[in-house]
Amino acid sequence: MTISSYQRILVAYSGILTLAFAVFIFSGAKRDKTARFDEITVERINIVEADGTHRIVMSNAERFQLAPLKNKMYPHPNRNSGGIFFMDAEGTEIGGLIYHGKTDKDGKISSGGQLSFDRYNDDQVTTIGVQENNGKTRSYVNFKQRTGDRKEHIIQVVERIGALPKTEHKAAWDTWSKENPTATRVLLSMTQDESAFLSLKDPQGRERLKLNVDEEGNPSIVMFDKDGNEIERIPKKK
Repeated sequence: MTISSYQRILVAYSGILTLAFAVFIFSGAKRDKTARFDEITVERINIVEADGTHRIVMSNAERFQLAPLKNKMYPHPNRNSGGIFFMDAEGTEIGGLIYHGKTDKDGKISSGGQLSFDRYNDDQVTTIGVQENNGKTRSYVNFKQRTGDRKEHIIQVVERIGALPKTEHKAAWDTWSKENPTATRVLLSMTQDESAFLSLKDPQGRERLKLNVDEEGNPSIVMFDKDGNEIERIPKKK
């Protein structure tokens, strides 16, 4: 066998080995894309699309103090509990589940949880929740009407107004609230050992109709005018 023949055999052999190694690596990588665990302990889990866009985040309280907007994370102004939040196809928060609960040094309980759904590029419009404070537990379902133009997400509004001098904050928020009105339209609420009621409100958030069962089990239907004056009640007051 000549030297040139021997060299050709070595080149061919090394090529075969390289190809076999590549097949092994890539097939192994493909298999490793799925895994099964009996238990996993983490502080945060991000569910993302193939391009990295966030869709679901599950987190403890410390790592939950953020709000996603267009797939970027911004400090949230008042989020201090753990939970789950959901993002739309653009990576912007569109709803979530939060929860908390503790007993303070005086033995007072503060607890609650809320599942919410947001209007696109806006804040909550539907919430289901429970709260416990001062020994009373309240469960509720709340439907809000938001009619702003959504040119700015609430995260952007918080940043913009926060950058202004503190003396201008109130006026800026008043202006924004006027241009982006929010009104509760439907509220279903139950307080443990007390009343349960359904309140229907007009677009300005004024209560116009209330169905109520009080703490003694007495039912009533009450209608109000736009100024909050009672105009009809069933049954009539005795």
